[in-house]
Amino acid sequence: VHSETFRAMGCPMNVTFVGSDAGTFRRALTEIIAAAEAWEQQFSRFRIDSEVSLLNAQAGIGPISFSREVMTLVERAIAESARSGGAFNPLVLKALRNAGYDRDFDDVRRRTTWPTSEAAAVPSLESITLDRRRQTISLAAGAGIDLSGIAKGAFIDLVGERHAESCSGGCFSAGGDVRVWGEPPDGDVWTVGLEHPNWPELD
Repeated sequence: VHSETFRAMGCPMNVTFVGSDAGTFRRALTEIIAAAEAWEQQFSRFRIDSEVSLLNAQAGIGPISFSREVMTLVERAIAESARSGGAFNPLVLKALRNAGYDRDFDDVRRRTTWPTSEAAAVPSLESITLDRRRQTISLAAGAGIDLSGIAKGAFIDLVGERHAESCSGGCFSAGGDVRVWGEPPDGDVWTVGLEHPNWPELD
């Protein structure tokens, strides 16, 4: 069993391989860390030069070309929002900022005061225009998109798909998103622990 933890996307990420030699694991880990950095550069709203930040900065200006990964994830976010009946909505950026989530988790935890901004209305999906043929996306004026949660989940899936054949079993955990496959490190099944939101001290 080989396991390593690194930090990316504002949270600790753990990679565990079962039934893999050390060299294969180290090469996979190096690739995963580099991929996480590239993924964050595309989707982080806390990086002013990320593709998502560029999209938000251009809201109301018109269509802009984006990478295949961003196009695919925005399209997926629209589909999941429609499927959930609006329970999930990627256009919550302004509401998140007004609630105080205007910086990454580490900085949020360190703040001593909280903003008292009024709750912000969440725009409808019609505020996003996606053109697959031209590879462009545009946002209506005043709209802002946040793909952080769905982007992290998609990255977890990507890692699992790319590295499932590198070992007889594996686990990739990233701040609450978990994917396991194949043989567990011990026993017959993978055991995943969940922290209770109100009583984190419970096992």
